Amino acid sequence: MKRNITIITIALKVLLIALALYIAVYALAMLAQFIVNGSDVSRALLDDVFTPLKPAAPGVEAAFMLLYSVLLVFLFTRLNNFRLTLKSLKTAEVFETNQAESFRKTGSGIIIFAKLKYLLICGFGSIGMLDIRTFFNQALPYLALYITGKFILILAEMLKRGEMLREETELTI
Repeated sequence: MKRNITIITIALKVLLIALALYIAVYALAMLAQFIVNGSDVSRALLDDVFTPLKPAAPGVEAAFMLLYSVLLVFLFTRLNNFRLTLKSLKTAEVFETNQAESFRKTGSGIIIFAKLKYLLICGFGSIGMLDIRTFFNQALPYLALYITGKFILILAEMLKRGEMLREETELTI
């Protein structure tokens, strides 16, 4: 089990590094939107997400980048806390206190991120850029994140029940 947890924590570290770089690129592109009033980097980032019928105003694009950066920072903090919980799970025993709570916070955070990301991208795409296809293009990434969050919530519930069973057996003995 420790080997599997080690592999997952290494994968989470790599994911967190990539996410931090992605946040930095979005933040720099957002600053370029304000300073240069549009840049190739920000245009490339927006073209990856949208296929606009009309370009949005630079202030609207910068607002999207700011809100999306904030969402990515939120996801980063939740995933980092999850990584720390898994790290402690490797050294401590299973069903310790606060493990279930950390899993629940991570699962809830991923679900909140998925919903807000879907609303942000679809709202910005349909209103700001007249891109109705965004609703359909973002459905699969949304569902993948949502199901991942629900799966982690199921694991949190299992850990919570395991904690209760462990407490009962300790009190019985």
